[in-house]
Amino acid sequence: MIILLKNILTMDDILPLVMEISKNDKNRKITFHVESYKHLLHIRESIFLPRFFKEINANLIGKNSKNQNLFRITKILFYIRKLFSTRTKIITYQPSSRLLKIYLKINKTFTSSKSIQTLLVNASYDQALNIDKYHDSIRGYRKPKEEYYFFSNKLLLSHSYQDSAEIFNLVLPNKKNVFSIGTTRYFDSWKNFIEKSNIQKYQNKKIFYLPLTATKGHIVHGERAPEFGEKLESLIKVLSNYNKSFHLVMRPHHKTDLSIVKNLLNKYNFTDYSFSENHNFELINYCDLVVSYHATSVFIDAWMMSKPVIEHSIYDERFSDLNNQKPRYLDAVTCFTNLNESVLEKGIILALKNKLNPKPKPKKLVKSSKEDFMKFLEYIKD
Repeated sequence: MIILLKNILTMDDILPLVMEISKNDKNRKITFHVESYKHLLHIRESIFLPRFFKEINANLIGKNSKNQNLFRITKILFYIRKLFSTRTKIITYQPSSRLLKIYLKINKTFTSSKSIQTLLVNASYDQALNIDKYHDSIRGYRKPKEEYYFFSNKLLLSHSYQDSAEIFNLVLPNKKNVFSIGTTRYFDSWKNFIEKSNIQKYQNKKIFYLPLTATKGHIVHGERAPEFGEKLESLIKVLSNYNKSFHLVMRPHHKTDLSIVKNLLNKYNFTDYSFSENHNFELINYCDLVVSYHATSVFIDAWMMSKPVIEHSIYDERFSDLNNQKPRYLDAVTCFTNLNESVLEKGIILALKNKLNPKPKPKKLVKSSKEDFMKFLEYIKD
């Protein structure tokens, strides 16, 4: 089986799915292919993924340099040969490579290979729509539904056929070619794997987890709100007042400028901190509080793992008015500060006293079909 990835962002919903596939077929060989050179490097820096690949007998391939040369062209030819010889393919994005597009079209139309394209989102229907509302409110309209070319015989959805069409704003193919399996991140096999993590524990100290993102600019062009760097500085300034009471773990994003982060930590005499390349799930499982200066899907994972969340951010007023001043990830956020440092301080104090309780979580984010998942497993059998 080959799994086609564009970048690291598409991995979090795929890894638990692949773990479950491997659990049901332990002899299956799995290859991940990453199209982006930059993201391949970022993935290889992970200290989590080698353990994951070893667990499921998988390997990782992709573009090893920015330049085309004879060695690179030879590797592409070997890769194409592997594509042709591998019967089952999972496609997690719209490929940009012209050669890959041509191959996948041929594969879909003229061969008996099995190809599955994924449209997965780890959020409830309301949360998923709310995420896109932010972009729509700044743009001023919602884009019309796209005619999306699907390079696969089947489509794998987290939500129902109707809900997925609305969430992704797409015209989907025939309903008969669809599996709706629910969110993938909470399979038992994945949770059991995460709990085996060997992250160092800190004695007698709370652990706060800060998932980093970009450190300058905005999330959307034209956004009328403070830049990432301004929000991050406000967060670090307030956290520094309580740093003797907790250890701060930060996980860099591929857009993070670590020099900016370190300069801010030094500016506010922040001493008890570390950077980690562990997986988000490992760090959430390990921490007492998730705190962030931006809206992130990490909030949903923390909520489903019963961890409190503080979002120290503020939105474009066009979205805030549309959303009735609620956070983008709705109930996943325990404390939304609106960039008010007094509110942030109160949230930190409550967290240190174990009194910042997350909102009740649902048993399932999305209604899932066990029957559809079993049909999917049957379909991908070699």
